[in-house]
Amino acid sequence: MTRPRPDIGQAFRVINERQQVWARNAGIPFASDYSVEQIDENLFRPLRPETRNEIASGDGKELDGKLKKLCSSAALVANVFDYWRNRTTIAGACFDLPEARRMSFEKVRSIFDGILREDPERKNPNIDLELAGDETSGSVALECKFTEPFVIYPQTRRPFTSTYFCPAAEPIWAGMDRTRALAIRLNDESPLFTRLEAPQLIKTALACKRNFRSGRWRLVYVWFEVVGDPLAAAECRFLLDELNDFREQTHGEIPLEVTTWQEVFLRLKARSDLADSSYIAYLHERYFQHG
Repeated sequence: MTRPRPDIGQAFRVINERQQVWARNAGIPFASDYSVEQIDENLFRPLRPETRNEIASGDGKELDGKLKKLCSSAALVANVFDYWRNRTTIAGACFDLPEARRMSFEKVRSIFDGILREDPERKNPNIDLELAGDETSGSVALECKFTEPFVIYPQTRRPFTSTYFCPAAEPIWAGMDRTRALAIRLNDESPLFTRLEAPQLIKTALACKRNFRSGRWRLVYVWFEVVGDPLAAAECRFLLDELNDFREQTHGEIPLEVTTWQEVFLRLKARSDLADSSYIAYLHERYFQHG
């Protein structure tokens, strides 16, 4: 079945054009679908073996081609965070988790484990990046976006299956009555959000709640702000409005924080030293030179 044509936003066009300029300046050829030939051409340096294995273990099929896209959010995550794999405290400090001991990419987390039998047709959330601290500090799950909020696909099916609302699944919603009510509305009404993938955020939050049983976890939404273009800036403001609306409708039941990639970059830059200069220069040149 042919996927409906998406509504391409101006912010996507700006990001895409800037990534093409970066590739041309770097002498990296790319195809008409904005894919480079080899994954490593799209990365600051080859993935660490453990990072590559984790990405391969996820069900997002990132290694099957997505990581070759110039505008790949997976490539952005890898370029920013794989560098700090052996210095997780620096990455963790950017999210008020200086005790971070472990970093995981594309971690698959179950929502229904121990409640309902696993269904191969029911996809579990993949956490883009997980930073795990100790029992006191807890964990941080990052939901990372690049161009995704600026490409809108028509909704062709309900985002939640009936399993989410069956009597046996009630434990997954414990303490999240407002969030459950929002999920029902997302299923039964016309799209309440256009740029924010609210169902995905809810599913990720449910998975975090189920797996981080101590209750010490936070979900951080990291998005890419486009500056220098009025239409793109308006789309960014609309996304922020939807994020605020989402937090209001879930009434604090999801410990959701919001930050931009630009803010993350500045925090990492402030914690880097001379040995990290080539890494910082790469990120600045490729992603952040426009502010």
